[in-house]
Amino acid sequence: MRSRDLRLRGANAQTRSRLAEGIARLLTFVNANDWMLRKRLAEALGNLPDSQTQAALNYLQQDSHPLVAEAAKHSLQKLTKLL
Repeated sequence: MRSRDLRLRGANAQTRSRLAEGIARLLTFVNANDWMLRKRLAEALGNLPDSQTQAALNYLQQDSHPLVAEAAKHSLQKLTKLL
């Protein structure tokens, strides 16, 4: 394998690692007290195709605030198109 291919593989692994770290940080807000923060989180997670984001959106669909639940539902629909 050429060194360029190895560098690209290393860069891809770093990108995936950073994405996973970012998603983990976002997921800390799933239980935030502020419903608008949870709503914005649901909207953002719809742009990140990952099993963790899908699980979080399933959880947010059960949110007590109807706008959060609706945003999660919409994001899940969007996410299924990306996956």
